[in-house]
Amino acid sequence: MTEKTMGGLLRRLADLPGPDRWIVGGLLRDALLGRPLADADFAVNGDARSLAETFARQNGGSFFPLDEERGTHRAVVGPLVFDFSRLQGRDLAADLGQRDLTINALALPAAAWGTPGWEKHIVDLHEGRRDLKAGRLRFVGPRVVAADPLRLLRLFRFAAELDFKATPAALALVRRHRKLLIRSAPERVREELLKTLSTPRAAPALSAMDKAGLLDVLFPEVVPMRRTGRDYYGAGGVLAHSIAAVASLEKLWEELPRQFPAFHKPLRAHLGEPFAGHPRFAHLKLVELFHDVGKPATAKKEGGEWHFYGHDAVGARIVAALSKRLRLSSEEGRSLSRQVGAHMRPGNLGHQPVLTDRAVYRFYRDLEESAVGLLIVSLADHFTYLSPRARLSRKDPVFRTIHKMLGGYFRRRDKVEPPRLLDGHTLMRALRLRPGPEVGRLLSLIREAQAAGEVKTLQDALRLAKSEVQAK
Repeated sequence: MTEKTMGGLLRRLADLPGPDRWIVGGLLRDALLGRPLADADFAVNGDARSLAETFARQNGGSFFPLDEERGTHRAVVGPLVFDFSRLQGRDLAADLGQRDLTINALALPAAAWGTPGWEKHIVDLHEGRRDLKAGRLRFVGPRVVAADPLRLLRLFRFAAELDFKATPAALALVRRHRKLLIRSAPERVREELLKTLSTPRAAPALSAMDKAGLLDVLFPEVVPMRRTGRDYYGAGGVLAHSIAAVASLEKLWEELPRQFPAFHKPLRAHLGEPFAGHPRFAHLKLVELFHDVGKPATAKKEGGEWHFYGHDAVGARIVAALSKRLRLSSEEGRSLSRQVGAHMRPGNLGHQPVLTDRAVYRFYRDLEESAVGLLIVSLADHFTYLSPRARLSRKDPVFRTIHKMLGGYFRRRDKVEPPRLLDGHTLMRALRLRPGPEVGRLLSLIREAQAAGEVKTLQDALRLAKSEVQAK
């Protein structure tokens, strides 16, 4: 569906009989900024449920009640989402006064949409249009933060999404009320955080959140990270390095065509795939932010130098608990923990004299669907230690290793995922084996030998398996 379809649906809504209704919030903001239009919110002076049901039915959509107590209901027509809410307060002015940011506290009579000069009919009681032109983010008032503390986090999400700046007064409100965020449901916090990480400016948002004290409330784990490694990473310690690694990842996203000219398109498509409702690269930024979370617990000074032996394994356990606190799905939590636990592997492979096919196969075997993302995370982390010139030289040994491993995935998949030459039943029949772990071990051994080029046919596979059985 196109924006033209959105416009047509909005005009149909205006023609429906029933209570007065206004287009409010994000759609008006995005229309004034010239951004794509996807969703629409409406404030209804009356029965929002009946209006939403009628609209959905007449346009072949679906209807869902969202919050009966607040009178909020949803109609979905194709990919477009329309939310209808009863006016919050005695009138439209009271409703707008309860919204989060001035740029979202805008309203337009539904009948005015698409008419000549429709912008003149916008109701703007909090100078939201002026803030839009200035690229400025302000809360409608201090009370709106206490009413819904998640708005503290939304401030930084919109800063990242729109490339706007929060005013000093807005940031002061965050610092003053930051502890209220713990009242917000973890599921809502998770969604707002991942929306922020989905933008190309998540690193500046994380840095601003840290300065305002919000990261400490969201993630108490960052407090010791900030105190650890200051003599190596600077005043912000491990946390400053981790946010810098997120910035490096965002820069690498822009550099993909230059760094990986032969396969940057499928690589970008892979990193942009939806994962639990958000682009995969949003989750990679979460991995990047916490890849060194285990360093405070493992910091040890030897011979005048700090070491962090085992910080990857410790970090994996920490982020597993963090994932549960954020109500990430089991798949998301497993992926996050697995990548943090293995984030040293690509760098270690990069310092080996030879990168063997076996090593590449084992990496992809162990990391499964997380392998490509972890290679990018590790490269972005490694790049924080290089000069801009070295970063773009494409001669660094770790870069060359990761480039080769990614090239294998996108150009020589048979090296990464060799085709199965036989299954367990065939193997058991041929060698007269009983079901059990030994069958799985032999099949894994065969696939590894395939990746190394040592097994190419079914006969080769059976010969290798037979020799293994006889050697035991």
